[in-house]
Amino acid sequence: MLKASDNKLKMLENNVLSVEHLQDYTCLFTQNVCTTISDMTGTCLLPVRESYCERSFEFNQGMIVYLNFYGKVQGEFIIGVSMKDAFSIMSMDRYDDEKADLMREDVSGFFKEVLNIASAQTLVEVEKKYENLTYFPPIVVFGDIFFPEVRSASVQACSGGVMLKSGFSLNLVRPKIVEKLERVQKSLEKSEKLASTDALTKLFNRTFFESMFNVYIDETRSLNQHLSILLIDIDHFKSVNDTYGHLIGDQVIKFVALAVRNSLRNSDIAVRYGGDEILVVLSATEADEAREIAERVRCSVKQMAKITIADNAEIIVALSVSIGCTELTELDEPVTLFERADSYLYKAKESGRDRVISDVDWVETDTDARIKM
Repeated sequence: MLKASDNKLKMLENNVLSVEHLQDYTCLFTQNVCTTISDMTGTCLLPVRESYCERSFEFNQGMIVYLNFYGKVQGEFIIGVSMKDAFSIMSMDRYDDEKADLMREDVSGFFKEVLNIASAQTLVEVEKKYENLTYFPPIVVFGDIFFPEVRSASVQACSGGVMLKSGFSLNLVRPKIVEKLERVQKSLEKSEKLASTDALTKLFNRTFFESMFNVYIDETRSLNQHLSILLIDIDHFKSVNDTYGHLIGDQVIKFVALAVRNSLRNSDIAVRYGGDEILVVLSATEADEAREIAERVRCSVKQMAKITIADNAEIIVALSVSIGCTELTELDEPVTLFERADSYLYKAKESGRDRVISDVDWVETDTDARIKM
């Protein structure tokens, strides 16, 4: 018995455009073009089936008019004709270069109308065969380009010495469409990540954190795991801005964000929470381990940062951070967890900066006061 996925695959394989169908639809479109021209001008053109050619369109001279169509199937209908033959088809005056320049807009409008009518008539028949199919046009997503497989063909239509060339191009669906859809999905995920990322530091932004933090807490409790957070603040950051300016201040924030990110595990989440504040979510992490990670972050930041300014000159900025570190308790709400980390951060600043204060350093008494051990 075929599985559901096998049925879908079989359906896709059955709907792949065959060479025979490509030729039939190309000739059908050419016939519709000829009929439309005859109805509009009385000029009779006949498709030359022997001129059928399956390859990309090649019109060395003349006018190319094309139309993208977006329905259950996607592709292009194309008409190519020289200006001289266009004059004959439209029963206009004798051709000359001066008249061609004057009448170019009228000729273009005429063949666009022919194209619209003929392609609409052909599309009805194409969609009867490919009613279950759809495909993406070429997509560019953050540098990744996705092209559908395309099969093209053309046929000539003639009357005496007059020749018109029409073509049909279809974006094909193959069984490997699933793989391509997955690639598009990954690009969409990449797009969503960019929307949730802080432009300066490349850390997650506060909007992302506030939308997802409840989910992390709920998941931690449902799995009966631990969760800790770090609240990190750059020491004397205002002095850096006042002394060197905001451009240097931005580079300092980027330097600290990089140091933080390099000190964390793949499972940890770093967020630019405020101007110079960084929040870190440590999943499956108890208080002792969280404090070790916080110390690793502090030591990583505590080095002289070389900041490049104009003309490749460098200045040295001595950096340090203060960190509040706490673990989620059974009674915590997101706000109480954050407030506790913030209070630890305040005490770290108050105690001289460049240090970590955590649950390990403070315990609760019966009166809920925090006493340093």
